[in-house]
Amino acid sequence: MKNKPTKVILTIASILLCLGIFTNKIYAIENKISTVPVVVQELQDKEALANIFREIKMIRDNMRTIDINTQTIKEKSGILKPQITSYMNQLQGVSNNLERHKSIYKDSQPDIFVADQLQILSSVYQALLRDQLILIDGLLKDDPESSKLVFSDYLYTIYYYVTLGDQMLNYINENYGF
Repeated sequence: MKNKPTKVILTIASILLCLGIFTNKIYAIENKISTVPVVVQELQDKEALANIFREIKMIRDNMRTIDINTQTIKEKSGILKPQITSYMNQLQGVSNNLERHKSIYKDSQPDIFVADQLQILSSVYQALLRDQLILIDGLLKDDPESSKLVFSDYLYTIYYYVTLGDQMLNYINENYGF
């Protein structure tokens, strides 16, 4: 007898929980913001910032070709290091363009705000690339820590920066209408 009321209570609680989850999900889908945030609507030079954003996305897409592994690092390091340095230089150029944009539109808080966000994105990817150069150096020195796949101190920060950058990239891509 004691077991039956417990089952009834658990069943009712489960039903209420499911209704709450599905209702909130439907509400979120129906009420999704269909316009870009106000800060983006008030940009003085949205196209310039959109072009810079597209450039960052292109560099990020090209970064996917970086292939660092323990078996071929000694042969590939002569190709990988200049490739990574090239991406870093491109991102530094993006940063310089953003600084110019901020100085031109210094009276537009929305332009400065979005330029700062893109600057953060560029800096995160630069840190990711710099960390990959450190990983390559560790592999070339036969540092045992560098060859661990999941729990390496080298890879921990690489995963952090790639995840941070990609989350921000997707946020801007989804919400800013660039």
